Amino acid sequence: MRRKFVRGCAGWIFGLAVSVFLISMWGRSVVSDGATLAQAAEPLAATNQVAAIVSNWLREEMIDAGFPADAARTAADDVVGSPGLAGAMGRLTVEVTRAAASTTASPGPGDAAAILLPAVPDLTRALSMATGSPIDESSVAAAVSSLDPIVVVAEGQSRAVGPSSTAASRLGVASVLALSTMAVVGWALVATTDEERLVELRKLLNRVALGALSFTVMLRLGSWVLSPRGGRAPVSEAMSVITASKWMVPFIVSLSAGTLALAAHETKRALRRRRSKLGETGEAVVSAADTVERAV
Repeated sequence: MRRKFVRGCAGWIFGLAVSVFLISMWGRSVVSDGATLAQAAEPLAATNQVAAIVSNWLREEMIDAGFPADAARTAADDVVGSPGLAGAMGRLTVEVTRAAASTTASPGPGDAAAILLPAVPDLTRALSMATGSPIDESSVAAAVSSLDPIVVVAEGQSRAVGPSSTAASRLGVASVLALSTMAVVGWALVATTDEERLVELRKLLNRVALGALSFTVMLRLGSWVLSPRGGRAPVSEAMSVITASKWMVPFIVSLSAGTLALAAHETKRALRRRRSKLGETGEAVVSAADTVERAV
């Protein structure tokens, strides 16, 4: 009874390690992929949080350019909701995300001024309404052109996303620890089994294959549920992009474990056939010896 309890606990630890391994492997692949994160970040430009960040940044830049503080604040709040700035905010969000995931020493979104130049007419109109007097569009364009690049990550500062980020490092450590736990606990289960070791090994590999396949199905199903085609919110659209991005990672794990399980099964069958043939040969030899002995 005690042995069964210990094996049951070991099986639970093995299953938990499989889950942690799959989640950490998938999470690290997502965090390290700057293109996927940028694609997921684009719809987030329509959220109020991003609009507030861009509005504060525009206000500070316009104040530095010489516009009155009250007018800059009012114009920044008004222009953020304009159609002309919607596309620029999306491109700016993508560039900032790519810069955050970059492996360069001091990343930046490049030319932020060029991204915001299409929104100059809307910004000029908002500033004119805020100040109560007409403002020349060329002066606003000159002020936008002089904007400094946004510093996403200072030199020497840890990254939030990307292959060199803290999150990617921690997820990598978690996947290594989970894989080591799977190997140690799996070896203990195979070594202490009452059945043949190949049979127990095949069972463990089947558990890994089915668990990875279930995780793959959950990712694809989650992407379909969160799809923006049904009028979903920007956050749901971003989550749909993320869940659909790296579903091949657990699928490859499932295929690999399934292939190894099949190899173990075929090895077991080959050994069984070999033993059967050896048994038939032995019986034939014994039968021939008995015949000769009776004749003598």
